[in-house]
Amino acid sequence: MNAFSYNDESVIALNPHAFVRLQAWLSPAFPTGGFAYSHGLEQAYECGRINSVDGLTQWLEGILHNGAGRSDAIICAHSWKAHNDHLQLSEIASLCEAMASSSERHLETMAQGDAFLQAVQVWDKSIDLNGGFQKPLSVAVGAIGARIDSPIIATVTAFLQAFMSALIQAAQRLGQIGQKAGVQILSTLESDIIQTANIAASTPLSEVGGNVFMSDIMSMQHETQHSRIFRS
Repeated sequence: MNAFSYNDESVIALNPHAFVRLQAWLSPAFPTGGFAYSHGLEQAYECGRINSVDGLTQWLEGILHNGAGRSDAIICAHSWKAHNDHLQLSEIASLCEAMASSSERHLETMAQGDAFLQAVQVWDKSIDLNGGFQKPLSVAVGAIGARIDSPIIATVTAFLQAFMSALIQAAQRLGQIGQKAGVQILSTLESDIIQTANIAASTPLSEVGGNVFMSDIMSMQHETQHSRIFRS
C-alpha cells in the first residue's frame, strides 16, 4: 500500500471546517463560471462523436484515465505538496498552462482558477496564494486545499468529482441526457475517480501528459463552431 492510499485515514480524514469548505468551493453553486465550459463536449455532440449515454460514459472515462482528468489530478496533487513554495507553484502553473490543448481549454482552466481564488477570499484573505502569477484551477484547488488542511487524497478526489459532475451537467444542458442518466454516469465513474486520485497523488510531475487526441481536437474545432452555448 503506497503512502497515499485511499484507505489510509491519515490522508483522507477531514476536519469539519475543511470538509464544509471543500464541498462549498467545489459545488456547482460556487462562482467559478464552470457552467460556461463543456471541455469540447458540445462539439463532440455536434459532430456525432458522442451519441449515447454509454458513449458519454466512455468519453469521460477516457478523460479521467488518459486526459485532463489524469493530468489535472497530478498537477493538483503536486500543487498541494508545494503550497508554501511560490517558485515551485509557479513552475507547476506554467506546466499546466502549457498542457492546454487549445485556446478555449486555456481559458477554461485559467478563468476558473482566477475566479476560484477570488471567491475563497470571502472565507479568509490569508489563504491567498499571491506569488504574482496566474493559477490554473487545478493548481489553485490543490494549493488552497493544503492551506485549509484538507488531506491530499480528499482534495484531489473532490476536484475530480467536481470536474466530472460539471461535464455531466454540460451534457444535460445540451439536452443529450436526463437527470437519471447523469446520476447513473456519476455512479459508474466513482471507482475511476477514486483510482485516478490515488494514482495521481504518487505520480511524478514528469509523467504529466495525455492521450485523448479526439477530445483535444473537439476542443480545437469548438473554437469555430457556428452555434454554441459554451465557451469551450
